[in-house]
Amino acid sequence: MDIRLLWLAVGTFAIGVESFAVPSLLPQIADSTGVSLTRAGYLVIAFALANAFGSPVLAALTGTADRRRTLTITALLFSLRAIGAAFSRGYF
Repeated sequence: MDIRLLWLAVGTFAIGVESFAVPSLLPQIADSTGVSLTRAGYLVIAFALANAFGSPVLAALTGTADRRRTLTITALLFSLRAIGAAFSRGYF
């Protein structure tokens, strides 16, 4: 098996797990940040809207760029943002 496909699968799995893990953790997120469950639920909506509108825009803007480089950069940015969110102390 090609090692590049393995890394692609790992990255896809990580992004998918994060998108499905947040809804199940909403009560804990709401408690730890001191906001209502409804307000914490807006995190799921924000994630879905960012993917729905950001993906086609990013594809159009990077249409001529190297796909591997674009995928690597966006995966790294996603990872850095996820780490930053893990260490945040509040809702905003």
